[in-house]
Amino acid sequence: MGLKIHIALDDPQKAWLDDLFKARPGRTTWDELKREPKRPRPREVASFLKHIRVMAEQADGLPPAPDILSARKRTQLVIEARALDVHEMRSLKPAKRYTLAVLLIFSQLQKALDDATRRKCCRRRKRADRAARDATDAMPARTTARVTRADTDPQTGDDQFAPTGLDIGRY
Repeated sequence: MGLKIHIALDDPQKAWLDDLFKARPGRTTWDELKREPKRPRPREVASFLKHIRVMAEQADGLPPAPDILSARKRTQLVIEARALDVHEMRSLKPAKRYTLAVLLIFSQLQKALDDATRRKCCRRRKRADRAARDATDAMPARTTARVTRADTDPQTGDDQFAPTGLDIGRY
């Protein structure tokens, strides 16, 4: 694999990446990293934001993907990393394992940030739509009241624009 991401990693980073693949009861850290967001309920949003913070801390200090890596190749490697479980990742050569792990960390962080941004924009759009709808719903009542007051004679209460029965002809 000619990417050489593993060369830019120092020993503590390699040890930390190796810890992702240690078996533990329940879900492994690797499985947590591959986690997808659930429906945006209040508890899930808080958990998801914590997940984003942890991923940002993990990505801090990792070497970026090389510029020579095309978007298609990066996507292919990320899909491969997402498809592999802990046992399959441990069976890979260290260079490929570290490369896949680093690319997946950056990909998942970007995806999580995009999801959070999309959710926030969606909430703002819904709030703005609701405010506009409420303003529109309230508008005809105010407009009708104003027109009614303007159309009636304040002293007699008669409608000033009521048909008078006179034929004024064509203009």
